[in-house]
Amino acid sequence: MASTIGKIYRVIDCIHPGSSTSVFRVEHLPTGIPLALKLLHAESYSPQLVTNFKREFALLARLEHPNIIPAVEFGRCTSSGYYFTMPLVSPSTLASLGTLLTPDHLMSILLQSASALAFIHARGLLHGDLSPDNILVDLSGRSTSTNVPSKPTPQPQHLSYPRAIIIDFGMAGPPVSAGDLIPRGTLPYIAPEVLARNAEDQRSDIYSLGATLLEVLNRRSQVQDRTEGC
Repeated sequence: MASTIGKIYRVIDCIHPGSSTSVFRVEHLPTGIPLALKLLHAESYSPQLVTNFKREFALLARLEHPNIIPAVEFGRCTSSGYYFTMPLVSPSTLASLGTLLTPDHLMSILLQSASALAFIHARGLLHGDLSPDNILVDLSGRSTSTNVPSKPTPQPQHLSYPRAIIIDFGMAGPPVSAGDLIPRGTLPYIAPEVLARNAEDQRSDIYSLGATLLEVLNRRSQVQDRTEGC
């Protein structure tokens, strides 16, 4: 992997490796500000993947909500591939932290995620791939910023509740009618009607959020059972 991307982003490490896309922790060299950079690998190019990647950036660039990861800048590096940057937030996901969170924290994350979904749905869109891995949990509760040239605004170091941040809008888009529906999402969080290739709508995302919460609660219960049995 190149040490820089787009000549102005120094690669620090890889946060989420993937086959077609990966997310890196980078430094914006002109300002020294750390960011997250999502890269579409050049060897994975196809017209559809490039179209989807550009659409994901365009969606994030216009979805301004405290519980949705914003996009900052889009670019292309000849050697590495297409990329876009995002504010760098906690790499911890609901999947990794779910068993450590209190019931009140989980309820707060549920409500924040539902608020983000309502915001998306009001704009005629579905997320299409909600799962414990696609909800980041920022324990500091700090807000994200898309203002790269300036230094981040100081935030309180300790807040009562963590902040949920929905990520990965690669499958997001308008609902698809039954005749054209190809199931999108991650098992086991896909709604039954989507798997059956019936019409999808906002309830499909709500099902995925419910399945996500159920899995986290089940994992938490299993951990508690093991602990109480010691």
